[in-house]
Amino acid sequence: MKFLKIAIVFLVFVLLSCNSKIVTIDKGYYSESGKMKNDKKIGKWKYTFEDGKIFQVGKFTNNLETGNWKIYHPNGVLRQTGNFKKGKIDGLWKFYHENGNLYGIGNANQGDFESDWKWYFENGQIHTVRNYQKGKLIS
Repeated sequence: MKFLKIAIVFLVFVLLSCNSKIVTIDKGYYSESGKMKNDKKIGKWKYTFEDGKIFQVGKFTNNLETGNWKIYHPNGVLRQTGNFKKGKIDGLWKFYHENGNLYGIGNANQGDFESDWKWYFENGQIHTVRNYQKGKLIS
């Protein structure tokens, strides 16, 4: 009986996974690869520059970006990281210069910049602070 339950679970898993396929799409100066199901991106996707270095990595749910995404400079240094929710930036986002120093930091809410966003020069000194409310620059 236990074997039958395991066999049924395995069969359901195999049938469900057959609906998705792994694809690679050449976009010219970069390529992207991940799973497609019903012509929509799902799961983890990886984008690479022509030379094979990682450009960005993140997940999709029903063709919309979701969860944490990481984007890299061509030299391999992290360029930005932050979260998506239903295809819109949401939560804390951080941006970095090519030398790895912080370039900017701020929060987003359902696709809109929110609150204070701080921007820095490459040497780490503050460049500017901008305050947003519902995506509109206040000061």
